[in-house]
Amino acid sequence: MEITKEQLNKLATKDGVREIVRKETGDLREDVSTLKSDVSTLKEDVNILKQRQRELRDGVKSLREELTTFKDEILTGQNKIRKELKTIRCQQAAFTGGQQRQDKKLVEHDKRLEQVEVKIGIEPITTYDGDG
Repeated sequence: MEITKEQLNKLATKDGVREIVRKETGDLREDVSTLKSDVSTLKEDVNILKQRQRELRDGVKSLREELTTFKDEILTGQNKIRKELKTIRCQQAAFTGGQQRQDKKLVEHDKRLEQVEVKIGIEPITTYDGDG
């Protein structure tokens, strides 16, 4: 097999190969240095994110405690209002019952007064209409 002059010129020399290896090694070293720097930056970012995560957890915990306290205050207030409303309803029922008894008594008194007025012979002042 014969090698042409063109093929001979394309063959790498020992010095040529060394030069290529040096250049590529230098490029690799730059790439490794850049990667190390990037990894260091990422580690710092991860540490910052972890710190922020802890702060957020603490904030959420505090917020939950505040919400629980607030909910307890609302429920306690509602219980007081419910108790007052129950008292008012009981009082209202008692008052209504009393009013009905008084109205019934007034009607009875009106009837008796009218009977007395008729018996003594005077014109009745009150007139019972029966609506009670």
